[in-house]
Amino acid sequence: MDESAEERERGITMTVAVAYFNSKRHHVVLLDSPGHKDFVPNMIAGATQADAAILVIDASVGAFEAGFDNLKGQTREHARVLRGFGVEQVIVAVNKMDIVGYSKERFDLIKQHVGSFLQSCRFKDSSLTWIPLSAMENQNLVAAPSDNRLSSWYAPVFLSELAFLVQIAGNLLSMLEIGHEMV
Repeated sequence: MDESAEERERGITMTVAVAYFNSKRHHVVLLDSPGHKDFVPNMIAGATQADAAILVIDASVGAFEAGFDNLKGQTREHARVLRGFGVEQVIVAVNKMDIVGYSKERFDLIKQHVGSFLQSCRFKDSSLTWIPLSAMENQNLVAAPSDNRLSSWYAPVFLSELAFLVQIAGNLLSMLEIGHEMV
């Protein structure tokens, strides 16, 4: 959803972008908020409007660890901000699974670490949905994965989980997507 030339050139979200779509029963507002540490105020602006969130985690080796680092990582800060503003429903989208060969072990490791942290922030397991995907290879976004390395161990599709979240959150759903870009 990055709209400005600078955002596309730098490969990071800098401002809160807004998009809309309608389902049969709901009007959905998508807010794409920045995940980069230089734009935390803009991320907070998006979080204040969110009823639910999509927390995007980079599965690649090194990027996940940097994003989850105790001192400098943004993942922990973003989760705390979301919870602080009352967001309860979260889809944890573990992206770039193609880079790690769609490894179930890598996904499970990320789920274990991030899940434990989210529990410590008072997120309920029942309010968290975990989705492995590859945006670049269009795996598990709008259709079931075609790559057997992913489809052999994971079935739900991101878009169907998003539709389920829309039903849970109510008539007007503001979604907050937090990307974890590395600069």
